[in-house]
Amino acid sequence: MQQRHSASSAAEVASAAALVASIALVQGITGGPSQAAVSCSGTVSWSYQFPVNNPVIEMVIYYNSTNGGTNSACLYHRGAAYGKAARTDQLVAFLAAPHTDPRFTRRFDKLAVLLNGARGWDHRGHDRKNRVLRPPVSVTTEPELLGPQVTLFEHALRLHQQHPDGALPRNGEPYPDHGRHRSRPSTRRARDRRLHGADVAVILDKHFSQPDAQASELVDGFRDVYVPIHRNDHIVAAALRADRQRMRQTGRWLVRRSNDRNAATVGLALLAADWAEDDIPLIQTIGLLSDHFGPLAAEALQRRRGGAEALQWLAERVAGWGRVYVVEALCRLGAANTRAWLLRHACDGEYLNGYFAGTVATTAHLSEAITSTDVDDELIDHTGRLLRIMADCGGMGVTLEHYPPAPVVLAAHSAYLAQQSPTADRYMDAAVIANYLVAKPPNRCGCTAEQRDRVVQRYLAVLDRPDWRNVVRVGLGPTSDFLAWFTDHIAARLRLSDAFRPG
Repeated sequence: MQQRHSASSAAEVASAAALVASIALVQGITGGPSQAAVSCSGTVSWSYQFPVNNPVIEMVIYYNSTNGGTNSACLYHRGAAYGKAARTDQLVAFLAAPHTDPRFTRRFDKLAVLLNGARGWDHRGHDRKNRVLRPPVSVTTEPELLGPQVTLFEHALRLHQQHPDGALPRNGEPYPDHGRHRSRPSTRRARDRRLHGADVAVILDKHFSQPDAQASELVDGFRDVYVPIHRNDHIVAAALRADRQRMRQTGRWLVRRSNDRNAATVGLALLAADWAEDDIPLIQTIGLLSDHFGPLAAEALQRRRGGAEALQWLAERVAGWGRVYVVEALCRLGAANTRAWLLRHACDGEYLNGYFAGTVATTAHLSEAITSTDVDDELIDHTGRLLRIMADCGGMGVTLEHYPPAPVVLAAHSAYLAQQSPTADRYMDAAVIANYLVAKPPNRCGCTAEQRDRVVQRYLAVLDRPDWRNVVRVGLGPTSDFLAWFTDHIAARLRLSDAFRPG
């Protein structure tokens, strides 16, 4: 799991991220009435150039003690026209130009949009003696530049109060420390994965060896080191070496009071090494910021009595990677009182569900549930979703080919489908499953040829019914791009396409 998240993060942690975040300052984000900023001069509090080896773009933030203490953000070009007047349009043109490195275009998509909104600004005199930003930007005070005042925990709690029964918008991002975190120089990780977290453990050991050291002294201690977001043996060992009561107090303080994600992560890692039930609400709240804190929150909750219920509560309120971490933890626990939820609600339809759909089907004994006498629409619908995901999640999780009960579950779902009312979701799930069964050899579907053909006939009998087809046409609309794609691909293979073509 750690490797999965690291691969995902690598695509997002771009060398231009700090620049993208800071463009917001150029566009005039301010907490009060606009003030004229001083010329781009003063103490350089932050700067960034891209590309590093042959800079074309440079972003600089200056702090000037005059005018009450202001920050001015200045954007410069450093390319062939360096030293000459240029407009932001030229920078936009540069960003829009073809680049052979796909990472460049992916990382600068958002930056190009932001700069495009700033067209027309003149950036005169691109020499270090005379740098002026026109028009003047609104200013913020120095403390804002030094760091956010809202803690990560407060941020999660406020969003949860606004959205108490579902996932936080954008998984709680951006976090309060977003600007500072993005502008921070990248921390170098040891090439040997076995050493990851060792430097964090050294800091913790030193702290706990000093009887009078306060937890607040650790807030800034982890900003320049790599802090793993998954369970780490070095950090766990440091936690176990410390006095348990003091370790718990330190972990709680860092989770609740830190405005830096690295320090909050270390605090959560300390709590994940313990088992006190009193910490469950604290862990659940920070776990709502699930893309970053989800792995350790899941680890911490599954170690506690009552952890299954706590994990289910969290699973109902997270999405994306966070849902992967929490649902996998639920499956590892295998608690009987969460089985009904896993069978009906574990998958929310996102692509990342492919990592755990097969595990849910196996752990929750889907084949037994779908063939029992206690079957409801939620169970049937979620079974269809699980089958659709498992049909095409190779390389992520368990596929139908490697799921032994596949023939039984497919037969049961196709039989129940004919008894349900038509909906667009039910139609699409059934069509995707049938398309996979037709396109692949029977052994790739976990079936014999006879079993596969029987299931396909059942699905097609429902998919070809006028009332079911009409639900899809009405739901998607005749001009829907997805309907056009569905008609030309899946419906064509299943010989249903004529029913969806105009006229």
